[in-house]
Amino acid sequence: MLRWAIDSQSICLLASTKFSTGRCWVVWYEVGASALGLRNNDQVFAAKVVADPTADGGFHWQAVGGETAGLTNPLDTSSAPPGFGPCAASTSAEDRCSLNANPAREAEDPSVASGTLTPGAATVPWVVWAEDTGSGKHGIFVGRLVGGNHFELFNGGAPVSPTGRDATNPDITFFGNVPYVSWVEARGNGFVGFVGHFVNGTFLLDTPRGITLVSPPRRASLIDFRVPISSSCTADPFTSDGAACPVAAVNSPFLTFTTSTNPQALFGQAVIGGPNCVLFPGCNLAVLGSGTGAVIQAGLGQSNTVGILVQRIVRTKRVHGKRVLVLQAVGRVPLEHHRRGRLKIRWNLKVNRHRLGPGKYLITLRALDNHRNVLGLTNPVIFTVKR
Repeated sequence: MLRWAIDSQSICLLASTKFSTGRCWVVWYEVGASALGLRNNDQVFAAKVVADPTADGGFHWQAVGGETAGLTNPLDTSSAPPGFGPCAASTSAEDRCSLNANPAREAEDPSVASGTLTPGAATVPWVVWAEDTGSGKHGIFVGRLVGGNHFELFNGGAPVSPTGRDATNPDITFFGNVPYVSWVEARGNGFVGFVGHFVNGTFLLDTPRGITLVSPPRRASLIDFRVPISSSCTADPFTSDGAACPVAAVNSPFLTFTTSTNPQALFGQAVIGGPNCVLFPGCNLAVLGSGTGAVIQAGLGQSNTVGILVQRIVRTKRVHGKRVLVLQAVGRVPLEHHRRGRLKIRWNLKVNRHRLGPGKYLITLRALDNHRNVLGLTNPVIFTVKR
């Protein structure tokens, strides 16, 4: 708007082949001084297309930030001096237009994707960026559009990357209705890549030790560059915005990364083990009591070996303002190979040959490959054993 604007990305929600006002977005960050007494630190911004028959092309851009609810902020020169739009009227106005968790701290490298956490709900832009956490190190923050007029921080306002690490170059995608985020961290003389996803508002790392190479198994040392991440089930008309994902060659999110070897090498990997609404349409699971046992019901998108993970619910606690379950591992139950279609499997409530005692349990159905790797999960359900 007023400074050097770099590293921009844009999307049109629903992947429309036609220009759509109000549904097309761009994100960027600005660096350097404005010479107007505004902030000099890097800030992240977002803007949407608004129909305007008097403007070139029949539209103009309108800034939407963290505190723009009820405000209209066109990016034009029609406002009062200095004539660079409402976002440039003052430092407080600029701060309202930014996405920064803290507008006074450095923020950079935004990336944007569209999606929704709820099948059938309208998709909105989700933005990730790297921001100084106050210690000189960067954390990865996530924000999403709320009410059509402002962004709110996700994950309780906390970064998804570990505290104390310097995380940069994030990317984001949706696999069905699950947002996945990638980033890199400086480690020694190189960089390590990480990927994680949200489950019921809680962020889980898929690569707790960093992105690894398969043969020989080792943590990959990467270049200082974004780890692009996408999936075969992004929010578009072909997937009903992620609610109806078709079976594909890769039924999971996938990413590419470049190693710092000499010569440098480009790799692609699938992210397995997370919620998978392709292998399990809708990610739905039902565990119904039946006599002295239970019946497990779910849909299976392709022929696969399946099994359940059983965890005892010990108690609940609050994390970032949300109530989460405290779990204790009980064990895994193999349920053999099944054909594609509707699953209806009887279970005698035994785990490792021992029957479950009274209490509440969290049951998750999983799909496994021939090497017992977990390809994907259903949403977990709570099952109560009364006696």
